Amino acid sequence: MKFEKQIYELIIKSLPKRKYHPLSEPEINQTDKKNVVDCLNTGWVSSSGVYLDRFKSKLENIVKKKNIIPVINGTSALHLALIASGIKKNDEVIVPDLSYVSAANAVSYIGAVPNFVDIDEINYSICPIKLENYLNKISKKKDGYLVNTKTKRFIKGVILVHVFGYSGEVIKIKKICKKYKLKLIEDASECLGSYYQKKHLGTFGDFGVLSFNGNKIITTGGGGAVICNSKNKSILIEHLSKNSKVKHQWKFYHDKLGYNYKLSNLAASLGYSQILRLNHILKKRLSLYNRYKMMFSKIEGTKIFKPIRGSKPNHWLISIKLDNKFIKFQRKILIFFNKNKIFSRPAWELMSSLPMYKNCPKDNNLNAKKIQKSVICLPSSS
Repeated sequence: MKFEKQIYELIIKSLPKRKYHPLSEPEINQTDKKNVVDCLNTGWVSSSGVYLDRFKSKLENIVKKKNIIPVINGTSALHLALIASGIKKNDEVIVPDLSYVSAANAVSYIGAVPNFVDIDEINYSICPIKLENYLNKISKKKDGYLVNTKTKRFIKGVILVHVFGYSGEVIKIKKICKKYKLKLIEDASECLGSYYQKKHLGTFGDFGVLSFNGNKIITTGGGGAVICNSKNKSILIEHLSKNSKVKHQWKFYHDKLGYNYKLSNLAASLGYSQILRLNHILKKRLSLYNRYKMMFSKIEGTKIFKPIRGSKPNHWLISIKLDNKFIKFQRKILIFFNKNKIFSRPAWELMSSLPMYKNCPKDNNLNAKKIQKSVICLPSSS
């Protein structure tokens, strides 16, 4: 039996019977629909309302943080976090080369420059050893901050992306950021319900970011949130997300450049009923992960993604990695799976290879290049 068909047969045994198997689709039930209709009937469908308050309160209860601002998507959350961090135009921000493009895009929105670094070949997040070696190689301190000796720009922050719902080495990265006076923004967009050392991802850094896009562990249709470790910063971010409008009974006065980023009450009405079922969804994802884990233990040349010690992931997107001599099968597997309605994909293209970022500073990123060619993301819907 061909290698790709062998894997296909095992995946089919792990999944429920249906005509097609999406990567990660929302689980919508009658309560979700009832909440949305109820919100519509109230007329409060925009940037305030009871469902927005309830969703925010439940989110803060799960994450164990009080300063959370719901916004329209994860990218806007990153944008606001970067502004509030004080990173300026022409500063550099460290970003993993293998990640979704939002991290680099948000850096570009504020006029800063992404500097692409390598990832850990186990957890696919920024490798702390490679990060520190790279910083020592390309920079020196000036006025207490790092300066890239080649570009002459200050390096002011790190966006640590936790990949597929699994934790990166966040404590080690945090120590490096403290040592070099770098702001740490955790992109935990895929990580609602994921923990490291019993602490929710997105709460270790200066800011954290969550996403509630249609394919995430829960959804608001499209949405996100900024987690702040400072009350003052949360007040600033909420103000910016409302177009910087100064509160007044009738005046429309805006005291600084702002953004129309506030999550709507209508979106939150879906998110609220979804978040009440989070534990149920997480149990189903774990069950699927364990079935995959058992099945792939029987196939030579494949390794299922494993969480790092001390972490508790949400298993948002389950993936396998092909061993070196099996990497050549990645394209064949992807073609065969998708042709047979088993929707799967690789990780991402390297951001440093994209036309708008090809001239940005970067390390050699050997791990990222290897992982890009060897990972296959599997249907993970609960």
